[in-house]
Amino acid sequence: MMISFISWFLLPLFTLAVAAGGWPFSAAWPLFSGNFSVTAADPSGRFLLITWAAFAGIFFRFLIRRIIGQAAPFLSAKRELFLTDCAVLLLCTAVLLPYCPQENYLSAALHVAFAFWASVLYFLVLLSIDLKLYFWNPTLFSGTTAALFYSIFAAAALFYLSDFLISTALEIFVVVFSDLLLLTLFKKVCTIQSPS
Repeated sequence: MMISFISWFLLPLFTLAVAAGGWPFSAAWPLFSGNFSVTAADPSGRFLLITWAAFAGIFFRFLIRRIIGQAAPFLSAKRELFLTDCAVLLLCTAVLLPYCPQENYLSAALHVAFAFWASVLYFLVLLSIDLKLYFWNPTLFSGTTAALFYSIFAAAALFYLSDFLISTALEIFVVVFSDLLLLTLFKKVCTIQSPS
């Protein structure tokens, strides 16, 4: 129940708050011209981004560990746990580095690189877990596998619409989609473990 509440309500609302630099419905915010790093340029936005990264990273890690724990008889996933830990570390390191390219180019470049590689590792973990579950039970996991592959096209479209920049819209989509995909995988794995 609490996992569903966090996945359906709390994390998406928190993500929108980070995108807006505060309460998500208080002001107009650019979907295709800004991103989380630009929003976090002021101190309150920076604190919000750091808090969000810790919350999202720990919650994703928690869900991935629960999925792997529930599917342990069918899924050998030590590599995925290691990559998840690396992704959380990269994400938290990225948000601790300020993104101010005019003042400190090296810090800004490391911020972007760490955030990018954290996203790549998260995607590889999602892909690996989903494909392992799909090959174990294609009937049950075909929908999540299709959704994961269709999400690549949706992310590419958002990337194109933002003139090939990482935009707020793309970041929101990736976070919320990953969150809901992990929740769906978790619920499906739980149904295998305890058929009712």
